[in-house]
Amino acid sequence: MEIQIQTQNKELQKLAADPLLTQLFDYLWENRAKEIILRQLKQQFSEGRFEKMLEASVKAGWIERKDRRYRLLVPVVKTAEKLDETSELLSVIEALKKISLEEQSAFLYYFYQEQLTEDYLFLTETKQNFFELRQAGNDSGLLFFHLIQRANYESELVDYFSFSGSGQAVPKVLEPFETLLGDVNPEYFFNQVEHIFEKVAKGKGTKLRPSVFLQAASLSEWITTDFSAIKLVKLPEIDQQLRKILNKVLTFPSSSQKNYEKLLLLDFFMEKLAFKSLKFYRD
Repeated sequence: MEIQIQTQNKELQKLAADPLLTQLFDYLWENRAKEIILRQLKQQFSEGRFEKMLEASVKAGWIERKDRRYRLLVPVVKTAEKLDETSELLSVIEALKKISLEEQSAFLYYFYQEQLTEDYLFLTETKQNFFELRQAGNDSGLLFFHLIQRANYESELVDYFSFSGSGQAVPKVLEPFETLLGDVNPEYFFNQVEHIFEKVAKGKGTKLRPSVFLQAASLSEWITTDFSAIKLVKLPEIDQQLRKILNKVLTFPSSSQKNYEKLLLLDFFMEKLAFKSLKFYRD
């Protein structure tokens, strides 16, 4: 099985990323009809970090410990490769194909914000690389987004800032940003980018003095290589047309499957619109 998690809690992110946790979940699920005690678990898992991980999982509410017995609490969903292509879904796709890239980006952004921002954790029977919306920016409201499959990374600043601080080795595609920026403070960096965007928008980008911030924005293809224009799609505000399309989207039942179905729906939209990834910003 594979863990599907969304949370801003760094400790839970780290816990869920440990392959040993997946093995523990698998064991508890396969033996769910039995009464599993600590001795059996320690016989099965001899790793030194196991008991600490087990305690953290109990504290997180992922595993129940009752009367010295352990039971998996994380829902396991029945997986399907794709959603059924109903006439309702196909009508949404047809409507989306008639609007601009900016409006398509806004639709996907608002769909994600309205349907997939809550924390969740569930298990799937097979490996599925769902899309996620990564974001980075500053406190003044300049935000950059990258809609991409979770296991994938591109030469993109949002990916770099989402990955930095994780304690893991930076993927090769992000190494140029690591070389260029190191452990730069994100708020300071995006304040500089905000200044760059303001100058470029006014037609003064070519007069900017060379800097690592300018170089990074160009490397991420946010601005043209001659610094004369912004390349990145800017999100428009939602209007009646977009809201009408959003309202066509299925209302999901309140069940353990709902987040899984929403993720499948996002996959469906990305596939039908021929997007392998999508990046945009708002200010």
